[in-house]
Amino acid sequence: MAMTRRTKQRLLAALIWIGGWALALAFVRTSLYWSDAQPYEGEVTEQRYIVFAMIAGVVMIGSVIAAIVVWWRAGRTSRGPRG
Repeated sequence: MAMTRRTKQRLLAALIWIGGWALALAFVRTSLYWSDAQPYEGEVTEQRYIVFAMIAGVVMIGSVIAAIVVWWRAGRTSRGPRG
C-alpha cells in the first residue's frame, strides 16, 4: 500500500521532532565533554553550562515548532481549500 502525501508529511514531522531532540542531546553531550576537558574556573564554567543548556533548549523548542507546523500543514493540505 502506497503512503499518501499526508502520511509522508506526518512522518516527516515526526522525524523533524525526533531529529531536533537528538541534535540537542548530542550537542549537550559534546559540549559538556569539551567543557569538562577545560580547567574548572568556578563561575565561568557554571555560566558555560547554563549557556549550553539554553542553546539545547532553543534547538528542542525550534524542532517541536517546526514539527507542529509540518504536521498542521499536512492536515490542512489534505482537505483541500475551504470556501
